[in-house]
Amino acid sequence: MKLIFSICLVIGVCFSGYSQQLKKIAALPDIIHESSGLVACSDTSVLTINDSGGEPVVYEVSLSGKLVSKTTFANVRNTDWEEITIDSGRVYIGDIGNNRNTRNNLTIYRFPLSKVGQRDVKADEIQFYYPEQMSYPPTDDEKVYDAEAFVIWENEIIIFTKCRTDPFTGEARIYKVPNEPGRHAARWVNTLTLGNGSWRSHSITGMCKLDKGIALLTYSDWYEIHLFNPDVKFWQNGNVIKHNLPFWRQREAITQMPDGRIIISDEKKTLLGGGNLYEWSGKKEK
Repeated sequence: MKLIFSICLVIGVCFSGYSQQLKKIAALPDIIHESSGLVACSDTSVLTINDSGGEPVVYEVSLSGKLVSKTTFANVRNTDWEEITIDSGRVYIGDIGNNRNTRNNLTIYRFPLSKVGQRDVKADEIQFYYPEQMSYPPTDDEKVYDAEAFVIWENEIIIFTKCRTDPFTGEARIYKVPNEPGRHAARWVNTLTLGNGSWRSHSITGMCKLDKGIALLTYSDWYEIHLFNPDVKFWQNGNVIKHNLPFWRQREAITQMPDGRIIISDEKKTLLGGGNLYEWSGKKEK
């Protein structure tokens, strides 16, 4: 199923090249074994969450890997937490993971930033569904309703879905959800394709706002996108910069610190390692 207003963005031809460096700065505490979201909380700490099956807890961790605080909730559960972000005064947790495309109970929890570190916090519930999805699950070639990435943009929630199609197409849909408690139909406004070669390199696993746009993360790369507008073409030449990351890891979280540093985390896996915080730095190649 396609919508008239959806636009396919194939951005592989407009990347600028960067040399890159990814430096481990700390191991995450053992209790955080599947960091699936990351957002700056202060100049020296980040908030993170565990993936599906983890406790419904928001962890504040210093950039040196020390556990600073835990936020627990009175009315929240972790079905498949995949993203965390903030706006000027609130924290948002995305229970939006949908690996098998079988869920119709997707929820973004919202609570005051001032309550970070407190117990039994009461969170608002922003529930939504994808109106284009007609069956649970859909056919293999329509499995585009998983998601691991969102930001707050001009007081709307902008969600990038993760492609689960077979054969793999790389299609990521961009949806808008009202930033208000209640149950909403997500509105499909655009479509992005990073590439169709492999889900390991072309599936969106995390995102964050940057000073001048957004960052999109995959297991093997991150993309710096300037002049971002979810409703129109934002992939003009020079506005999308692809940064290759060393080695393949289960990377699902990225954030920008107040001083501009890019911080990435990965999940801890027996064969792959991980469970760390990393700082990325790079300079443009001549």
